[in-house]
Amino acid sequence: MIKYLFASLLFIFPFNFQEHWRCLDDGLDDLISTPINSKICKYNEIFTKDNVKVKINSKATLVLTQKDIKNGTYILFENKKYIINDGLSKNCINYNYYLLNMESFKNKEVAFYWLKLGTSNGLNLNSNTFNLIILFSDNKLYIPFTGWDSGVATSLGINKGKLFILSNVIDSIQYFEFKDKKFIYNSKNSIKCRIDSTRRICVPDSYRF
Repeated sequence: MIKYLFASLLFIFPFNFQEHWRCLDDGLDDLISTPINSKICKYNEIFTKDNVKVKINSKATLVLTQKDIKNGTYILFENKKYIINDGLSKNCINYNYYLLNMESFKNKEVAFYWLKLGTSNGLNLNSNTFNLIILFSDNKLYIPFTGWDSGVATSLGINKGKLFILSNVIDSIQYFEFKDKKFIYNSKNSIKCRIDSTRRICVPDSYRF
């Protein structure tokens, strides 16, 4: 029994005792020396027969389709629909979403909104979070980032003067750098991580920003 338990723990966390690893008590925030200070936004949800509407600001509304989910999730901005690409609909998979929370932050006087969406009817998606970042600039709406993580496991920071995202997806940490109004994946700053028996993310000790 003891041998079986030890082997199971090694499967969860295959230690190499010659490497120096640390496990993150506060998640990905522990890796960021200059974090982004965001503030939680208050919002009201308007429930209709077909959808749930969330006012983002005076001009933009998030529409979460509840009845005919093939219509998808979208943002209505000045009478124009901006369809949200969740990476699943291309495989003919559609899900109902609900808003977990909404935060706002500024970078170089540009306003961003960060929305975290959950889903209650997805295959193995119940513990995952869909992150949606919206940018308003010069009276235009941009969607610089959409992506899944393994359950509220995405953080923002500044590295060498540039805004970036860290996101944990299963056994990897993905790094995205903000450039030209979009977050672009950076493979050099992305790594494989480990998860210990208490579900903490663990990384090489030198991995930090």
